[in-house]
Amino acid sequence: MNTASGLLELTLAMLQLVLMVSLPAVLGAAVIGLLVGVAQSVTQLQDQSVPFAIKLLGVALIVAVSAPWVGKLFIAFLSRVLDAVARVV
Repeated sequence: MNTASGLLELTLAMLQLVLMVSLPAVLGAAVIGLLVGVAQSVTQLQDQSVPFAIKLLGVALIVAVSAPWVGKLFIAFLSRVLDAVARVV
């Protein structure tokens, strides 16, 4: 494996990792926002701090629950990067 293709492969893996790690929080915020928006429409509550607080708590809960999985992904990627560096050096 030459350096350029290895770097390109690691960059692709890093971008995939970023998407996988951010997906639960982004999807959770979108779903929570949609549900709160529907509830606000039904109740005619127009306060802007309510959806923000609910989304903040929801995303914090999602991040806390998915932290072990994210940690495993980061450790696997770091191991892969360090192996690639060891092969080059």
